Amino acid sequence: MGFPIPFGLALWITFNESIGAFLIACGLLTRLVAASAALGMADALYTSVRLGEDWLRAALYLIIFIALIFTSAGKFSVDSVLKRKKSPTAKS
Repeated sequence: MGFPIPFGLALWITFNESIGAFLIACGLLTRLVAASAALGMADALYTSVRLGEDWLRAALYLIIFIALIFTSAGKFSVDSVLKRKKSPTAKS
């Protein structure tokens, strides 16, 4: 089809749809994976609008992933637990 680096593109799509969703659910590398997923959703939104199909679901997911980029996963995520272990504070 003329895609540059088709194997790399296939790996990126597979990562976003399977491993990326699991990482976001666990809260591990949330901002990085959400940025990657947001790029995929931006492409899905563009394609849906261009083809005249229903674009609302892609827009909703894009908004959610952008919000995760800015807010991260929260205090119960794996990222938060690792951050607390990395920088211990003296709480009494």
